[in-house]
Amino acid sequence: MKALTLHNPSLTKETLLQKADETPGAWIGIRIAGMLLILSGWKSTQVAEL
Repeated sequence: MKALTLHNPSLTKETLLQKADETPGAWIGIRIAGMLLILSGWKSTQVAEL
């Protein structure tokens, strides 16, 4: 599978985290995504870095 690449320079970690702060329930979705990555074999340090 080809790796995902993002080409929008305004799409940054900071803007995504700000959007998560503004959107009700977004942090729950982020935590669920992190847990799914761990369950699929990612190391916790890799998920934290992501």
